[in-house]
Amino acid sequence: MKKILLTLALMGLFTAPTLMAQEVEAPKSGAVIMLENNKVQITPGQTQELDVSLLRSERAEKTKFNAISINGSNAVQLEMKEVADAKDNWTLQVTVPEGTEPGTYYYVMSSRSAGSQKVKGATLAIKVTGESVAVNND
Repeated sequence: MKKILLTLALMGLFTAPTLMAQEVEAPKSGAVIMLENNKVQITPGQTQELDVSLLRSERAEKTKFNAISINGSNAVQLEMKEVADAKDNWTLQVTVPEGTEPGTYYYVMSSRSAGSQKVKGATLAIKVTGESVAVNND
């Protein structure tokens, strides 16, 4: 009985970290645009950063993909910055200017390949709250 309990305890130690880690499977073909978080809440006057990556299938490892484009409202400023020494990884800087109307703004991220590989896009929802950040210039 003690051996069984010890075996179960050891199995739990080795399998628990695996269950906690979020694993994403590569697509069977083409690529997928992945967002760290596809729903963001931000107040006017603030900036947040999100990680963006392009997850490639094994077949698409050598395929050339166009830059990721972002389509949506001009109310929020979005800027993609490449992560140095990290292929297919970017930081998306989200800035909400003062005076931006409260509401939820949707953005579609997409890309294409130079060949026949397809890219599954992503949608980002940015909720701008009515609260504003007070700035004291004293």
